[in-house]
Amino acid sequence: MKYIRLILLFVALLCFFPGGYAQTAKWRNSHQGNKAFRSKQYEKAGEYYRNAVRQDSLDARAHYNLGDVYITQNQPKEALKEFDKCISEEKNPIVRSMAHHNKGFIYQSMASSEQNEKMQHLHNAIEEYKQALRENPLDNDTRYNLALCQRQMKKAQQQQEQQKQQQQQQQQKKEEKKDEQQQQEQKQQPQDPQKSDPQTEQLLNLARQAEQRAKDKINAARPRRKSLLKNW
Repeated sequence: MKYIRLILLFVALLCFFPGGYAQTAKWRNSHQGNKAFRSKQYEKAGEYYRNAVRQDSLDARAHYNLGDVYITQNQPKEALKEFDKCISEEKNPIVRSMAHHNKGFIYQSMASSEQNEKMQHLHNAIEEYKQALRENPLDNDTRYNLALCQRQMKKAQQQQEQQKQQQQQQQQKKEEKKDEQQQQEQKQQPQDPQKSDPQTEQLLNLARQAEQRAKDKINAARPRRKSLLKNW
C-alpha cells in the first residue's frame, strides 16, 4: 500500500503569494513546521502547524500538513478531521485528491487493526480512493491502493461467508444431536398402557370383563346354613 502524500507548504505559498505574505507569522509557522517534519520531529511540526491554523482557520494546507502529523502519531480520527477541513477549503483539485488519498490510506490501515469494523473501513477507503481519482484521474498510486483495497474487500467477504457457513453447519449438528437425544429418551420411557395398540387394548377389556363376572357370581351367592329340621 502506497504511503501518505506530503505537502511542504512554503514553496507553494511563495509561488501564490510572492509579496508580503512570506513575512507573516503564519508563513513562518508553516515553514518551521515543514522543516521539523522533514527532520521527523513530528511533535514540534504539529505545534507549528497548529499555530498556523490558529492564525488562519481557513488555511487548507496547514490543515493538510497537520493531518499528516497526526498520521505519524497514530491518531487516525484527528487526521481525518484535518483532511476534511483541507478538502472543504482547498481549491486545487490535485491537493484535494491528495487529501482523499490520505483518508483512504487511514481507513485501509484501520481495517487491519479493527477487525469488528473491517468491512466498513474498507468500504470507506474504496470511496475515498475513487474520489481521489475523480479529482486526479492520472494518479497511479491511488489506483494501486484502490485495486489492493478492493482485493482485500473481496477476501474479507469470502471469509465472512465461510464463517457463516461454518456457523450454520455447527447449528445444524447441534439440532441433529438434540433430536437424537430426544428419540433415545422416548425409547427408554415405559410405554403408557393407555396408548397401547388395539389388540392389547382388546385383551385388557376381556380381562376386565372376566374379572367383573367373577365378582358378580360372588355377590349373587348366599351362604348355606345347616338345618336341624328334617323330613323323617
